[in-house]
Amino acid sequence: MFHVAEATYAVVSDPVRSEADRAKPAGKLRPVRLDDPFDEGRLPLGHDRRQIAYVGQWRGDRTDPMWTALLTEIETLATPPWVLHRIEAKEAELRTERMRRQQAEARSNANETEISSLLAKLQSTEQHCGNAEANILSLQWDLETKLAGKVAKINELIAVVELTTTELEWIKIVHALPPAPTEMPASRPTQFVEEAE
Repeated sequence: MFHVAEATYAVVSDPVRSEADRAKPAGKLRPVRLDDPFDEGRLPLGHDRRQIAYVGQWRGDRTDPMWTALLTEIETLATPPWVLHRIEAKEAELRTERMRRQQAEARSNANETEISSLLAKLQSTEQHCGNAEANILSLQWDLETKLAGKVAKINELIAVVELTTTELEWIKIVHALPPAPTEMPASRPTQFVEEAE
């Protein structure tokens, strides 16, 4: 049983007082004032210690904080204690789950940040590797070009050495020949003359 709202004329009625007397010990009483001004001295004894909610100026806005607070309080008064305990237990579970989810999201965000950082490092490393590979290819090209130049010079030197060797062999051959006569004989040898006659 609830005693929720009363107008000035209802305060003095016996049924209203009887309802209030029964609702108060059960923790189900929520005094609400509908009109203004209201003489709190006219409240039944013992019912004047509780704050009275005033809804006389409420215009039907269901989002009005005063109205939503009043509804929440009435719902709490109307709900059996075992239901309230279950609701509190479920709310505690929800808070725990929400906290677990927030921690998981924080870990996920940290992991995503770490992955992004690692990807950036990997891209940087790939770029450095690409630059290093380009440098290696450039050095390889330079070395191959220089090597080709050196090989050409070596081939030139080999040709010079071979030519020099050939010349030296000719020189040896020429030096190995008996020396050429330096003077020709003045007269013909006799044996040639006799044959001719």
